[in-house]
Amino acid sequence: EIFTKIIGGAFAKMNTAARGLEELPVPPREKIRLAIVQLLRSIEESEDFARTVLLIAQAGISDATPAEARAVIHAESGLPYAVIARIMRAGQRDGSIKPYDAGELSMVFWTTIKGLALHRAVNGAAFKAPDARILTSMFFTEASQGDTHG
Repeated sequence: EIFTKIIGGAFAKMNTAARGLEELPVPPREKIRLAIVQLLRSIEESEDFARTVLLIAQAGISDATPAEARAVIHAESGLPYAVIARIMRAGQRDGSIKPYDAGELSMVFWTTIKGLALHRAVNGAAFKAPDARILTSMFFTEASQGDTHG
């Protein structure tokens, strides 16, 4: 029961943040840049953030995960992917995001972030987040690269 509450709380925070990002009154490119900068900062500065990503990853693949927790993961894990895909599509319409499948771009976005969080969980305080421009360059068109440090 406690495990399920922890998983549910983590998804509630993540999904609230994703909805907030989508509602920001800024262009799609800026939403992606802000998300990357903030997520990298959270990974670097918060061991709890990295451990939560690790916990969710383990819960998602473990046969020992209670059915209630699996149901939460199944019901809640898609929202951040859908939000980033919608933002990517909007950026493709304005020419700032590369013209690949938006769902695939979202998957690359989130698996990169999760991979960095897992790396932080393993390496602890020795972890240093990469320059946000490395990640933004995966998504932004050359014409929209501009200054992306944060």
